[in-house]
Amino acid sequence: MVAKTRYKEPSKNTGFHLIKIGLTQEKEPLYQKIDARVKAMMEAGLVEEVEKLYPYQASNALQTIGYRELFNYLNKQHSLREAAAQIKHNTKQYAKKQMTWFKKIRRSFGLHPMILSK
Repeated sequence: MVAKTRYKEPSKNTGFHLIKIGLTQEKEPLYQKIDARVKAMMEAGLVEEVEKLYPYQASNALQTIGYRELFNYLNKQHSLREAAAQIKHNTKQYAKKQMTWFKKIRRSFGLHPMILSK
């Protein structure tokens, strides 16, 4: 069961003026970056890292995207190719949830990352 949380506006008596900023990006370029990042992580030794952590696979801290799918690979539930595809898929779903959550926050605005690099 997934617990749902609601964003609460800060108390009006704080004396602070809050500005909520998020980075926005179109889905396709974001998904391409996710694919490239997962590939780079795999090439940089993610599988070997997860192999070292295998004895601790039941730890809550290791029930995250990337570790979970590779533990399934090490447990012979998936091929390495399937595990990498699942990491990409689950990361994209997580990014989509984040974008949806951010859209629900009132009085906020987003910046495209390319604006920040100028």
